[in-house]
Amino acid sequence: MVCRLMGMDCLLLDKDVKMGTDRLKKVCNDKFNILVVTGNQCIDYPEGFRAFTPSPTVLSNIKVARKKFKENMIGIHIRRSDHDIAIAKSPVYLFENKIEEHLNAEEADFGVFLATDDPALSTYFQEKYPDTVVTYPKTFGRNSREGIMDAVLELYLLAGTKKIYGSYWSSFSGVAKRIYGTELEILHI
Repeated sequence: MVCRLMGMDCLLLDKDVKMGTDRLKKVCNDKFNILVVTGNQCIDYPEGFRAFTPSPTVLSNIKVARKKFKENMIGIHIRRSDHDIAIAKSPVYLFENKIEEHLNAEEADFGVFLATDDPALSTYFQEKYPDTVVTYPKTFGRNSREGIMDAVLELYLLAGTKKIYGSYWSSFSGVAKRIYGTELEILHI
């Protein structure tokens, strides 16, 4: 029922993923909009997450959003909301310090794509670094179709940067790395 309300053809949970990739491929073969809710790895490497393709709408939005990217774009993922471990181990100042390092190096055509689940933090970084930080104007939260689609879009934008600086104990940073093999450095104390 939830699947249909969100416009999905198929919902895969932990129990489905644990049955293996052959089973996943069989179940998903004729599906187009699939929601995967798991904390488990669900694809064999080295194929990685390149096997997943965003919907045409999401792909179109990614293309439009990337027009704001500069040539030398790094990605920063700051996980907040309900993730106490990421908040404690990856404080905001570490990400600010990393941006300052890049700015002080005077890299040509430098920019930052910021992915975060905290709207106040998004505003803070855009105001502090108005000519440097780019965000995607998304629906925050995981309780709506729009929020989930925007999170996927943001994931692919993060993956498309030169290097990702991620949050401690957050799978979002790790998944972004696996999409295109982007270098990932977890910032933590």
